[in-house]
Amino acid sequence: MLFAVLTEAAPGDLPIPTYLETVNRGHEYIQELFASGHLKHAFVRAGMAAGLWLIEADSPEALDALIQRNPTAPYARYQKIALAQPESLCFSESVTIHAPAEFVHALLWEVDRWPSLLPHVRRVTLRERTHTYQDFELEAAGPSRTRVCRIIRRDDEGRRIEYEQVHSHPLVRSHQGAWLLDPVGDTVVVTAEHTLELEPDSHQRARHMVGQETLSTLRVVKELAERQRSLVGMGDST
Repeated sequence: MLFAVLTEAAPGDLPIPTYLETVNRGHEYIQELFASGHLKHAFVRAGMAAGLWLIEADSPEALDALIQRNPTAPYARYQKIALAQPESLCFSESVTIHAPAEFVHALLWEVDRWPSLLPHVRRVTLRERTHTYQDFELEAAGPSRTRVCRIIRRDDEGRRIEYEQVHSHPLVRSHQGAWLLDPVGDTVVVTAEHTLELEPDSHQRARHMVGQETLSTLRVVKELAERQRSLVGMGDST
């Protein structure tokens, strides 16, 4: 849990040597909290006896324990506010396609073909492209409006396409994923992996939205790759 802790110095007079020693010990405690990963941000005065800090703790009780370990704690008042954190979501979708892996990879990698193949893709604008790297802007249709996101992708020997959506969706703070191609005999198992950081209370809506787009893409890729395989087979038999 992430907490915002507002502090202000409490009334009281301290001898100057005691005050300076307490402030120094308070600054040392700041560094200790940063090193432990508990303190995410600090804007403080007088060794954390006044200011604002963002602290990550497992519970309000754990937060209180961290505060009380601060040497300046006896000389400050605290206001603690729990902050909403992004929710994490990881899931995958898989489909078996009866076609060579190179057919499937071409459909997933040749992103400039997507507007004519995938029903939810309106536009693709390539910014940079090599045989293993892509940087492009994609406009996709949503339930109520279109959205535009920037996507960076890397290809690993035709068996794994990793990507990151730089600008994604109002429900999604970040989105990383991969397309995995696992040849099995004369078929290929295609798995779409997703890792998302979501806005609070958006888990179900984001899961449905991303899942539906993924399944739609997999259905189209399966249909086109298997049709291409059939056409190649017919050509070989003539």
